[in-house]
Amino acid sequence: MLIVEFRLHHPVLERTLTSVPGVRLDWEQSNQTPDRGVRTLLWAEADDFEALERALDEDTTVTNVAPVADTGTRRLYRMDWHGDGLERSTWPVLVEEATIVQRITGTKDGWVFRVAFPDRAAFGRYREFCDDHDIDYEVFRIYEERYGPDATPDFGLSEKQHHILSLATERGYFDVPRKVELATLADEVGISHQAASERIRRAQATLNRNALRPSAGDG
Repeated sequence: MLIVEFRLHHPVLERTLTSVPGVRLDWEQSNQTPDRGVRTLLWAEADDFEALERALDEDTTVTNVAPVADTGTRRLYRMDWHGDGLERSTWPVLVEEATIVQRITGTKDGWVFRVAFPDRAAFGRYREFCDDHDIDYEVFRIYEERYGPDATPDFGLSEKQHHILSLATERGYFDVPRKVELATLADEVGISHQAASERIRRAQATLNRNALRPSAGDG
């Protein structure tokens, strides 16, 4: 399974996201309506919900906007894509090509997605749709996750990174006190001390990013 993290610069709710300070929209659910429209539920965080709702009412890319839940700090809104937001919506092709939509978050910087595709060909077809409809995108990260009765997620680690982290863990490199020195690990792997150090640091950084999965848009 191919996990892809990317940002779309899409017209839907662009005016709202750029005009209301501090607003963040977290996707909850989308469904195609019988008339081939798209109805969506979005959780909203904002400094001023009155300003947000005024902006939503004036935003021509959505219609039928209605609050359906309120937790005090967040509100859940139901809305239908409309106009340019509907005409250039990537949702139908995303449903067709993706395996799982893990997360979508909208801020003033655009819409950030984390999506599982069955393979690179499926993601390629999604990108072709964006290209054909003049939708700009930035791909942040692509990595494989393997699932099955005997498989575990690889969290984006290369085989070499996975090997040295596994070896370091088994030998007690991360134990306190440390049970094996880096030079010993480097000799076992057949690389220099510096290369081993760099590989472990990069592997650990990759593992942390993908295992901890920080919220899109944080920072």
